[in-house]
Amino acid sequence: MTHCPNCHTKLVADGYNKNELVKLMVKQFIHTFTEYKDEHYCEKCVHDYYKIASDNYNEQQYEVDKIFKTYSDLIPLISIGSPFGWEYETIRFVKVTLFSDVVDVNGQRKLDESCYDAIRKEAIEAGGNAILGFNYAITAPYNVGDITPKFQIQLTLTGTIVDVSKGNLDANFEVARKNYLNILDQIKLLKKFSKI
Repeated sequence: MTHCPNCHTKLVADGYNKNELVKLMVKQFIHTFTEYKDEHYCEKCVHDYYKIASDNYNEQQYEVDKIFKTYSDLIPLISIGSPFGWEYETIRFVKVTLFSDVVDVNGQRKLDESCYDAIRKEAIEAGGNAILGFNYAITAPYNVGDITPKFQIQLTLTGTIVDVSKGNLDANFEVARKNYLNILDQIKLLKKFSKI
């Protein structure tokens, strides 16, 4: 193939005017988040399509996050064993590791929230409604910069995801969980393209 089938620009393998067809993952991203379904895109014509796909992706991610935020606090994170009178089924152990730049107090609050959200999402997607034996560990700041110092911390959250059948959970949780599970396929799709 000598020219891009989409825009008919000449394909060049190397040099200053390099122009190759984009990778399959980029093409799938465009096909998934736009109405454009062209067989190929090159580095010259992909930008407009990619921007539209990226905007649509971000809009869907925002909506999913908004749905999750409406009830994420309903999922208890309990650092002790099970509270008195709870009956539950153990689902699995969960471990979430996040890395962050060193932040101030306000940044730490936001960071804590995003950590709690990450482990709660794991719980819901596994079919749980609470996390027992919850633990939150932070490493001492360490330098990841080459020439200029840049300090990061590692946050590790662990616990056991459980499905509580009898206990003092918020009555709104089941309705909220159904709403979240209804968009689980969309969540998986967004995760698939999160690194693109």
